[in-house]
Amino acid sequence: MAEIVHDFFPLLRVYKDGRIERLMGEGFVPPESDPETGVQIKDIEIDPEINLSARLYLPKNVDTVQKIPLFVYFHGGGFVIESASSPSYHKHLSKVAAEAKVVIVSVNYRLAPEYPLPIAYEDTWLALKWVASHANGDGHEPLLKDHADFNRVYFGGDSAGGNIAHHMAIRVGLEKLDGVKLEGIFLACPFFWGKDPIDGEGENLGAKDFVEKLWLFANPNSSGLDDPLINPEKDPKLCSLGCDKVLVYVAGKDPLRFRGFYYKEVLEKNGWPGTVEVVEVKDEEHVFHLFATEAENAIGMMKKLLLAMAEIVHDLFPPIRVYKDCRIERLMGEGFVAPESDPETGVQIKDIEIDPQINLSARHYLPKNIDPVQKIPLFVYFHGGAFVIESASSPTYDKHLSMVAAEAKVVIII
Repeated sequence: MAEIVHDFFPLLRVYKDGRIERLMGEGFVPPESDPETGVQIKDIEIDPEINLSARLYLPKNVDTVQKIPLFVYFHGGGFVIESASSPSYHKHLSKVAAEAKVVIVSVNYRLAPEYPLPIAYEDTWLALKWVASHANGDGHEPLLKDHADFNRVYFGGDSAGGNIAHHMAIRVGLEKLDGVKLEGIFLACPFFWGKDPIDGEGENLGAKDFVEKLWLFANPNSSGLDDPLINPEKDPKLCSLGCDKVLVYVAGKDPLRFRGFYYKEVLEKNGWPGTVEVVEVKDEEHVFHLFATEAENAIGMMKKLLLAMAEIVHDLFPPIRVYKDCRIERLMGEGFVAPESDPETGVQIKDIEIDPQINLSARHYLPKNIDPVQKIPLFVYFHGGAFVIESASSPTYDKHLSMVAAEAKVVIII
């Protein structure tokens, strides 16, 4: 039987013969358009020599010259498992791209222990410089050049990826990325800890032991749990965080949640001038949003992310959203049925212009088998939609009023 020298179940095991067994996060989804959301997905190589790559997401129905926010995401996995192409991240980020109407770059950094920290941080900074090269038109990726708004950039990540997002934001504050305006960062269950316990942590010594061993395994040259890379409180560069907004999500059953709250306290205590919000989701485990994407709490988290990232000023889901740039997104009632005779009922349908200058029109329904001189009742109908969605030509009203005209033998104007 092979002898295990490092057991980080359920993440990975390392055997005496040097073999590394990753127990999760090894799945691969090819970079194909998502049939559920219509999001376009592609993989790109950033630096083939070091196997640094990324997965890109573009929501459907984006105009060829339309610029939308850019969300750079760093996956989690304790720095030792997962990838940008794993099923969990592929599904989650497809949904984020579709719902938030953002371009996403999901960075595929190299993993420990084969590539110990700080390699992951250097990989992600190199990826960010590659992204930034497109801000002034120097990059060669059309998806970024044509669609990414580099004045509306956000970083995000979960667990170890949240840790990376935090450090990349500090590096932006210190070194800048030419042409890039970092608006905010989103950290889900971020991987932070410290040598001295804070309120709540004393109840779970096992969690501290696991985190410490995993951290030193991924970063063998680290000074320990007070290394600024895992303990923001010990980082003299903390106030250089190069954005104005931070949104942190913590899970009620996650031992890391106390550090998520403490992160806000430390930022404020050190005089960082931005705004930071921490949201706790009760009765959920670490990175819950990746494993139950349709659950109520995951949907709530998605909605909060949309509000923070897509700059929604009015969210009246499900009918409509209004964005800070004045863009209006109608989420339903946008379908169109051509004004043709209904084959099922035989009703004749046509559209008429009432006042072209104000785009005022109506749809006219006439039941079949009406004598040319026969007079029948007139039914004037006004569609619903809370005054903000729907139209006379939407599938719902077209089908309904065709049936009414046929059954009631009435002329209808809508």
